[in-house]
Amino acid sequence: MYKFAEPGSPEQSWLWIEQRLLGALLNRPELYGQLKAMLPEDAFTIRIHATIWKSVHLAVKSQKPVSIASIVPQLQTFIDNYMPQDLEARPVDAATYLNFLAVTEQMEREEVGMKAHDPMQLATEMREGHSRHLISTRLDKLQASIREGTPLAMVEAGLRGVMEGAQTSTGNADVNATEAARRTMEMLTEKQTDGFHWGMKCIEDLTGLIRRKEYSVVLAKSGGAKTAFALSVAYNVLKQGGRVRFITLEMGVEELMMRFFARESGVPYAAIYRRDMNEVRIRELNAAGKHLGKLPLVIDDRSFLSIDDIYASCARQKQTEGLDLIIVDHLSNISVPDTTHIGKEAEKKGYAFKAMAKDLDCHVIGVSQVNQAALAKDSSPSQSNMRDGPGGAQAPSIMIELRKKKKDKEDDSPNHIIEATLVKNRHGPEGEQAKLTFNTDRMALHDSRDRSPFGDTVFE
Repeated sequence: MYKFAEPGSPEQSWLWIEQRLLGALLNRPELYGQLKAMLPEDAFTIRIHATIWKSVHLAVKSQKPVSIASIVPQLQTFIDNYMPQDLEARPVDAATYLNFLAVTEQMEREEVGMKAHDPMQLATEMREGHSRHLISTRLDKLQASIREGTPLAMVEAGLRGVMEGAQTSTGNADVNATEAARRTMEMLTEKQTDGFHWGMKCIEDLTGLIRRKEYSVVLAKSGGAKTAFALSVAYNVLKQGGRVRFITLEMGVEELMMRFFARESGVPYAAIYRRDMNEVRIRELNAAGKHLGKLPLVIDDRSFLSIDDIYASCARQKQTEGLDLIIVDHLSNISVPDTTHIGKEAEKKGYAFKAMAKDLDCHVIGVSQVNQAALAKDSSPSQSNMRDGPGGAQAPSIMIELRKKKKDKEDDSPNHIIEATLVKNRHGPEGEQAKLTFNTDRMALHDSRDRSPFGDTVFE
């Protein structure tokens, strides 16, 4: 009924590789870990094969055995809903096609005198073909971008990513309505979250999860806990297994890590900064250092970075280590060439980071100060309070403004109340507020309703 493809045209060679790889995986499920590490998420371009690959991934993630029986339900749903009855390549049913892949691959391997196909070698060929396709597609997009007048900085950043082999865009040039609907329904019906928790439930109640392909901004005046907010978000995403790149254009690596040490160890930040140490504190800091050293965190503290520099380094990390969250602290310290008007500069930055979130399939958080005019007149929280002006407020999906409330003179506790106002929200109402507590000993923010926010460490 079915026939394995043979090498020939590029299309036939691609089908040939995909069939043999999936057949090998069905016969030897232990290969999954190696193949998963070698292949990008969208490596299988033939839709029925992509569905099989995703079904294997979900079975492994759910700690179910990888077998034909565990894959049949999802594959049969795909065949019934997305493969027309009159389609020549449509299998009779999922079980028949999966058995065909497994049995044929096994027969080929066992056939006398026939050299077995090494799955790792096939995966390498598949990955290289996928990379060539991505580079070709990206170059086509860049040519179109140049014709459409896209800002030069973004074009240069994209070209640099291609030249360095670091471009890992997950987007597609064209997706028809049927395919878009299928992907969206799969995303909505999967029994798993498609984002990360903020670690501050009052914020999550307003914004929902931290989702991929989105750009957010948090703004506050100097000393308003905006970096502490960003560090708290980074810490909570790391705690959930996410990979984070923290780009700090104001602090050095050591100063930033002191704040992580304060949060993790419980040793007051002021004591760490002043090197006010004793035997107990040193022991607590050593224990915290062992935990922090295991985190999938990369800190970039280079000065005078451009959008091009940030894009290229993030793309490299996405390709080599994976990347879920990028934090940029502060936006005003990033240089944008060929721009003299501050509003246009901010607009270019915003749309560049929005494109970065989409291309690299991650979330980007930008940290910004409040402008001087807003400080002078003590205005209400607003998008226009962003230091870079209203131009910078065009691109973000979410904007949160933080306001630190004054404390009574008699209050000597390390806790400060922070009012967080959702000044922009593309997914729901704006203007809603949440109450956070900023603990200056831990240099961390948490939901004011949480009575034991620091009870757990990352890996305990």
